[in-house]
Amino acid sequence: MDWTPDRGAGKPAERREAYRVLEDTHTLTGPRKSDPPLTLRRILVHSTANAVGQQAARDKRLAKAAEDLTKLAAAAGGRHYKTREKIVARIGVIAAKRRVTSCLRWTVTDNESGTPVLACTSTPACWTPKLLSTAGTHC
Repeated sequence: MDWTPDRGAGKPAERREAYRVLEDTHTLTGPRKSDPPLTLRRILVHSTANAVGQQAARDKRLAKAAEDLTKLAAAAGGRHYKTREKIVARIGVIAAKRRVTSCLRWTVTDNESGTPVLACTSTPACWTPKLLSTAGTHC
């Protein structure tokens, strides 16, 4: 497509948003056999500006989840999170609330005194948003 929006006209070509457009036809059939088929023109548009916005939203969700998990790791074994079940339940709430269920990798272990401890499965800094977003899973 040979069109450039006004907001990107002053930017170099590699920094401008790119739009990919596909066009085809699609035939819809009605719920009854007697309904005539309807052929429509379908246009699909992909914008890199949307992809950048989605990545920013994903990074923001991951940052908030990392903050919540850091607080939970500090509170694990304390007054409110004395058992593994309570820690696991809270992780489930955090993952569902922040919509990052597929990105989290964690374990709950016991220390020498038998107190549950929340830990990340790969590295101590695995709850940082950058490492969560590069874990190979898109959230």
